[in-house]
Amino acid sequence: MKIVRTALLVTTFLFSVSCHGNKPVVKADKKKTQDRETYDFIRIDRRGGGDKLFNLYPTVNKDTLKAEVFRYNFRDTTETCFIVNNAERDSAFLVYHEILKGEKAIFADPTSGNKLLTGTWVHYYAVKDTTKTEITNEEVKDILSQFEWMLMDVLSK
Repeated sequence: MKIVRTALLVTTFLFSVSCHGNKPVVKADKKKTQDRETYDFIRIDRRGGGDKLFNLYPTVNKDTLKAEVFRYNFRDTTETCFIVNNAERDSAFLVYHEILKGEKAIFADPTSGNKLLTGTWVHYYAVKDTTKTEITNEEVKDILSQFEWMLMDVLSK
């Protein structure tokens, strides 16, 4: 019985490590709060209720973003759609482009904020090449969350 339990634990550990992927995630630190880099696209990863994983890419037209969806409502998928700007969405598109150009601070001050767990499973990343940089600025995250609703609106049609 001990051998079976040990084998199961080892298998579970190896599976979870292999599924995690090997792309580095940059966490905020004091130095990084001042650095502003350019990025290629934004990744939004929500787990739990409202489950979705998608990337937002810029297009030739600054008022249109390409969304590549990899997971939606607990199902793996490969879907591509476009999100078009309008007057209501203007602030979200502005912040998106500011992040990619390195004009918007994406890191929260690591010395401030609540350190308690909040029960949320959503992560926003600015991605350059294969390096994901987690966005920790709450104001920016609130604005980027609008893209989840925009995506749901496009996919429901």
